[in-house]
Amino acid sequence: MKRPMKALRNQRGAAMPFVALATVAILGMTALAVDAGMLFTARSEAQRAADAAALAGAGALITQPQNAARAHAVATTYGEQNLVREELVQMEAEDITIDLAQGRVTAVVRREASRGNAVTTWFARVLGTDEVDVDARAVAEVQNASRARCVKPFAIPDRFDDVDGDGVFDPEDNYDPHVHGYGSDWRNPGSTGSDGLGYTNDVGRAVSLKEGGVGSHQPSWYYPWDMPQGDGPTTGASRYRWNIGSCNTNIISLGEEYMVETGNMLGPTRQGSEDLIALDGGAYWDGFANGIGGSNHGNNWEGSSRIAIIPVFDPSREFDPGNKPIEFTNFVGVFVESVTGNGGNQRVNGFILPVSGLAGGAATGPGAKAVRLIE
Repeated sequence: MKRPMKALRNQRGAAMPFVALATVAILGMTALAVDAGMLFTARSEAQRAADAAALAGAGALITQPQNAARAHAVATTYGEQNLVREELVQMEAEDITIDLAQGRVTAVVRREASRGNAVTTWFARVLGTDEVDVDARAVAEVQNASRARCVKPFAIPDRFDDVDGDGVFDPEDNYDPHVHGYGSDWRNPGSTGSDGLGYTNDVGRAVSLKEGGVGSHQPSWYYPWDMPQGDGPTTGASRYRWNIGSCNTNIISLGEEYMVETGNMLGPTRQGSEDLIALDGGAYWDGFANGIGGSNHGNNWEGSSRIAIIPVFDPSREFDPGNKPIEFTNFVGVFVESVTGNGGNQRVNGFILPVSGLAGGAATGPGAKAVRLIE
């Protein structure tokens, strides 16, 4: 009986199967932890690439809302500048979808075995998984902007339905910034209220930004307004000039009150506008292309510093004399072409262009556009 009992008490080697099983389990958990973390990173990188492509494509629709080919090309270019697991993204034609009717761009980034570029694993190969498909999708949309940066310190009355055609807002005239304002389709060829000039959403329409004489809208106001303090001079005409020729990064919002400037600011208006024009001195308005030629930015002329963001106000608004508040109802983008005349005949001249603004506020206008991710 002693020998059998001794054999039973001898357990040397009995733990080896358990160690082997535990080792396999530990390796499996390690593979899961390491490869899961790697795949999570790859998914995040793919999502950033998809977001960038969708936002860039939608941004291209701001300046050329009917050019699907350009939006597609821009989205592809921006998407392919990103890395997923240290490899540049490769996008095929079907990865970008353009919806012009809704102003939307959909971008999909794919690292798939069917394309020969699936993400390879590390430890999971021990368990038979050599690679994993990683996909990401993003949708960006163009919408009316409610806020903007780099706004210029003069304002103009918004466009309206001029029933009697006298150019002055009368009680019988109508105004809704979304229906009649700059950037709307009210004056498009063939649409209600068309003036026959052929400007689509006012793009290319000539506009006078600042007149030297008495304000045509209100005798006691010459259209300059007092912007929040920027990085430049703090007081007086120098501050006003700087805000024209430079970028005041304060956010200006539709529907909020700002104070108007006193005086006509003729000298600072000319000086500031000339400063602005000099930033892209070779640029000119190309009426045939309905865009800018000769810009420092070449074909990407949308980045020209001479494209100013101008706030506009309700044309029915009546002002009291003196320093008074004003609310803006819309933004309009303008290529500042020239300053002509002197004294009461001085004018700042430009042409309407689409312009980028910011989303996020309550009031919006059709003149400036913003892009945002919706998926």
